[in-house]
Amino acid sequence: MDFTHCTNCGKKTGHKRSLGIGTIFAVLLTSGFWLLAIPFYPKRCIVCGQSADRSKQETSGKKWISTWMGVLILLVLLVLIISALSSLSRP
Repeated sequence: MDFTHCTNCGKKTGHKRSLGIGTIFAVLLTSGFWLLAIPFYPKRCIVCGQSADRSKQETSGKKWISTWMGVLILLVLLVLIISALSSLSRP
């Protein structure tokens, strides 16, 4: 758990990733592949539920695209690698 200042609550509270039934369903649906996405879930305040990324973005003025650019590039590269491997395996 991460203790940082929450802009919504106005105090220093704990922040953690919350996993729900949707996450469990996604893990079962993808045969466990969704477990790789859990580290990218935003940490949320345990009092009010606001994401820690959102409170940091409000103070720094960052847009979501600059925060998630690395993840987007990784996903595009993964799709390209899978499509290249599938085309090589065809007779």
